Order: sequence, then structure tokens, then C-alpha cells
Amino acid sequence: MVDELPDAFITPGFTDSHVHLIWGSDSLDRVGLGGARNLADMLARLKAFADAHPERDWIVGAGWGLGALEQSPYHSGGSCYRFGT
Repeated sequence: MVDELPDAFITPGFTDSHVHLIWGSDSLDRVGLGGARNLADMLARLKAFADAHPERDWIVGAGWGLGALEQSPYHSGGSCYRFGT
């Protein structure tokens, strides 16, 4: 089937109108860990955020992936707690 639309521009599949509004806005309140190359970098970012927001009881990081790290953060379960109390 062919539809001729001489005065129209049709681009099927080139636009995406859905938005992850809740997930996206929730991530604005998290520590940006994207681009962190190692655990020390991640901990430095978390500590800087914690120091800037002493009123917070809970801090959440976002945007990191294990594949980008030189060393797995799971080697020491207590690493993230050393500046927390």
C-alpha cells in the first residue's frame, strides 16, 4: 500500500514521545557517579555530597556501571561506611 502525501513529511520511528518522568526527576537528587573510574573516585564524590548535605540521613548514587570501574566496589563491604558515622 502506498499513500501519497505531497504536502506532508512523515518520519515513522524517528521520534520517541515517552518520558520516564519519575525516574528522571528522582535521579536529580542523587550523587552523580557516572564517569567514576575506581572506588576511590566514587567514595570521594559520595563524601563531597555528604559534606555538602549534613542534614541527610541517606545518600543515593546514580549513573555508574561496573564495566567502567578498574576495580569492583564489592571487594570490601564496608568501604562506603567509613565516612558515614
